[in-house]
Amino acid sequence: MKKILKKNIVEPFLKNLASLMLKKHKPEIIAVTGSLGKTSTVQAIFLILSKNFSTSVPKKSYNTEIGAPLVVFDQQIPHPTTSIFKWFVVFKNCLLKIIFQKKYYQKLILEIGADKPGDIRYFTSFIKPHVAVITAVAPVHLSEFKNIDDILKEKQILIENLSSDDFAVLNYDDARVRKMADNTSGKVIFFGLNKKADIYASNIIFQIDGLTFTLNYQGKSTFVKMPNIISKHQIYTFLAAASVSLVFGFNLQDISQILQKIKLPPGRMNLLKGIKNSLIIDDSYNSNPQAACAALETLAGFKERRKIAALGTMNELSDFTEKGHRQVGRKAAGVVDLLIIVGKEAKKYLADEAKKSGLLSTSIFCFENSLEAGNFLKNKIKENDIILVKGSQNNVRMEWLTEQIMKNPEDASNLLVRQSQEWEKPEELKNIKN
Repeated sequence: MKKILKKNIVEPFLKNLASLMLKKHKPEIIAVTGSLGKTSTVQAIFLILSKNFSTSVPKKSYNTEIGAPLVVFDQQIPHPTTSIFKWFVVFKNCLLKIIFQKKYYQKLILEIGADKPGDIRYFTSFIKPHVAVITAVAPVHLSEFKNIDDILKEKQILIENLSSDDFAVLNYDDARVRKMADNTSGKVIFFGLNKKADIYASNIIFQIDGLTFTLNYQGKSTFVKMPNIISKHQIYTFLAAASVSLVFGFNLQDISQILQKIKLPPGRMNLLKGIKNSLIIDDSYNSNPQAACAALETLAGFKERRKIAALGTMNELSDFTEKGHRQVGRKAAGVVDLLIIVGKEAKKYLADEAKKSGLLSTSIFCFENSLEAGNFLKNKIKENDIILVKGSQNNVRMEWLTEQIMKNPEDASNLLVRQSQEWEKPEELKNIKN
């Protein structure tokens, strides 16, 4: 029933309603896709553009065939999703907005996901971006795509139909994304750490209280200090946002001042207080080999603390499952003092590779789920430890582990990912006290 409702009723209704709303109001659309960093990039773009324009942005990671059209109407996915009555209320609200809403946003920011072939073509059948951003291409969702080249082809569809008046914002440091510039008629803006990019970061300094770097564009530069950001690889998020902002008339000084106020969405490299004066790098939203290795690189930067990584299985890697997990295992072995593993594939490949790469077997502990892992880890944490928590979204749910080792778990609803009603919480966590 759920699949029939989604495919035959909800999706086509939302697509048609969103198409009508967009045709009526004609907002300038900024569409963001990529294998990682989409939600953070969308939020960073919003923070800047909203200073000068009426701007809409997804309140959650609404990047699916259902989620993206709902963003057009500022509507939420109803719970439960199988309720025909609740979907009727959503459709009614959307239709009323089409008929009666007079004013609309000047800029509409949309996050565009691609879980399977055809997804992006579906979106571009009714969403026509003025600015299209591609963050990166990495081996994710390989259970649906044959290989990474198929992922590239899918992401590229977003920029293939841009006109000469539109803009393609592309990650120069990702060779696959850089090559996409040959397949668009839009004006290309490259961002990256490479000086060949149009807008690039240099003089990057990492400290426990944040990042500093120099933002460069067309011979001009400005100093940027980001006290809430601890990871070098997240600079790409802010470079992408800065690139979009330049399209709409912001200057480097404006961008620098606004970037200082950015806080990332829950579950994306946020620094939280843990038990026993420990610190938690909560990166529990999702995972893939590239992002996991980057997160471990951040963990390595905390020189004066014992380092723990709690790493969950990375889903949807298909034929890349073993290679991807072993890649992360090798990286972890060179960084961590204690390795907590959650899930079957992570145990089979990641833990095995970490051991082969020199991490003592007495420092590796494997668990079937994040609840068991969290209960164990609570008793292993020492004063001033730094703990990285990362794993895939589906089934692994590493935010449950984070909650168990937080200094103030009562703040979980505000600080952790997937805390809304549709994400059911285990009974063991409902009355947790540390």
